[in-house]
Amino acid sequence: MNIVRDLAPLCRTRSTLMKAALARAWFRLGGYRGARSVDWARVARLVFVCKGNICRSPYAEFRARAAGMEAASFGLHARPGAPANPLAVEASSARGIDLTPSRTADAQAIRLSSSDLVIAMEPWHYREMEGLCRWSGAQRTLLGIWGGMDMPWLPDPYSGSRETFDHCYAVIDPALGDMMGRIRAAEKGMGQSGEVVG
Repeated sequence: MNIVRDLAPLCRTRSTLMKAALARAWFRLGGYRGARSVDWARVARLVFVCKGNICRSPYAEFRARAAGMEAASFGLHARPGAPANPLAVEASSARGIDLTPSRTADAQAIRLSSSDLVIAMEPWHYREMEGLCRWSGAQRTLLGIWGGMDMPWLPDPYSGSRETFDHCYAVIDPALGDMMGRIRAAEKGMGQSGEVVG
């Protein structure tokens, strides 16, 4: 079952499906150029950002930490101190990741630096981070353009089914694996290009 190329299982409404499809079309036409170029040799920490910091970004953070990367996450509309969504905890556990210690943070709780790579789940998160990244020197990108996912808009699984969370995390895992591979290659001096291929 191909769950990472098809947008429909991730989109609970027709409006979300249309937004995700338009973002994909724009990406295929060469859009999001700034998100495509990353200096991987500079990256010491992955900072994941989504809306509420209870579904997508905490999973990506804990997955990255489990792989030995320094990572953090926050939500642009997060209420600090809340636990992860129960379905996020359940779906993460099935993938070997324990989200029970996760607590939400907002942008004020994260101090960015030039060695950070801010990884957005949706184009509007990416745009919202422009000022903070310029001020701090951090780089920014979109998670869903890596790992061959071709999905610059990764829809929020919040209020969806357990299956929706499974589909979402099936996009995050290979995208994250690709980015971590590029960071490790850069650390070894192999000089992998940051450009998205294909």
